[in-house]
Amino acid sequence: MCACARPRVIIAYRFTKGEELRYLLTTKGEGTMSIAGLPGQKSGTTAPVKLEVELAYTTRVRGIDARGNADIEYSFQRFASTTQSGTLKIQTEADERGARVIQGGTVIKDAPGLDGLRALFKNPTVIQMDTRGNALSITPPKDVGELLPHTNIYTLLKQTYITFPQGPVPLGHSWNEKRDITLGGGMEERLPATKALKLDTRYTLAGVVNHEGRRCAEITLRGETAAKELELNPPQGAAVPMSVMLDHLRQSVKGNIYFDLQRGQMRGMHVDTAQDMAMTMKVAKGETETKFGTTTKIKMETDLKLLE
Repeated sequence: MCACARPRVIIAYRFTKGEELRYLLTTKGEGTMSIAGLPGQKSGTTAPVKLEVELAYTTRVRGIDARGNADIEYSFQRFASTTQSGTLKIQTEADERGARVIQGGTVIKDAPGLDGLRALFKNPTVIQMDTRGNALSITPPKDVGELLPHTNIYTLLKQTYITFPQGPVPLGHSWNEKRDITLGGGMEERLPATKALKLDTRYTLAGVVNHEGRRCAEITLRGETAAKELELNPPQGAAVPMSVMLDHLRQSVKGNIYFDLQRGQMRGMHVDTAQDMAMTMKVAKGETETKFGTTTKIKMETDLKLLE
């Protein structure tokens, strides 16, 4: 009876053919990476880690089918990422002029994965989505191929849309969704197919608020996942036999989403992520085996903003 008495709103995307929206997605993170067990290393070392990612893109509703599902073009205008561990700093940039990696002042235009990044900016990606926010299909441009490990744009995009409940939603109502976890560094591709990690996220309609002059649903989110003793596939093209064990992983997220109820548009999102991950690598060379481990602890902030 209490649930029936609460105000209800419908949270759903509204698609208009030809409509274009511009978004800016940013991620910033800081933490530490520790390495122990390397040959000649008497004690472990710990170095600060920093990362920054910025993605500017435009969505355009290309068409709407009889069921109300929309084909949405995602056109990327600019991508920039910076990762820094100790003194090692690597920048990746992509725009309509092409793609490049910058390391120590040296610009590299033919690094592995850059061709795939260029393809993403040459032609739009098409995502078919229903009004609840379910991504029914993703059609990338041809010749995307393998991307650089730290430039998984599709993983970034998946964080920007969630699945809403069907029909009117009462204030205070919660629902759950399991999502592929973001490990970074190309780790997702190295997980065994039967061991995909999921982040169990709980969303709650906290209220209806005025956000930047628009009547918006404020949705809070919290999620966490944990895993241990999970064997990963070795890196592709490894020069020597290697085994990789994910000793433990703990990740939690919390944040807020603002969804324009009248226009049916995502207006903004802020998500805080904390991750603690430890791995052990074993490298075999002849009859000799080298074993070393890494531990990464990082906190990140991700923001999505609709630009007008």
